[in-house]
Amino acid sequence: MKEDKENARPKEKRTEVKCEEGEKSERLKEKREAMTKIVIRRLPPSLTKEELEEQLQPLPDVDYLEFFSNDTSMSPHVFARAYINFK
Repeated sequence: MKEDKENARPKEKRTEVKCEEGEKSERLKEKREAMTKIVIRRLPPSLTKEELEEQLQPLPDVDYLEFFSNDTSMSPHVFARAYINFK
């Protein structure tokens, strides 16, 4: 099975922290960022974007919300899906 590198594990961010009292050594501290992108799959084929937003209320601020309705050419897999990226 192909592993999705973007969603495999939280991104690590390294920051340099200077020690107190003028010490020469610097420590590296790892800080993990929370993933903010989600994919909602296998939604009902008859669901609309407005109905999805109504069901997700209260929805926090988002950078990106894309809704794809069902694709009848993909029969019998005619589910809707949504992609959301939170701020």
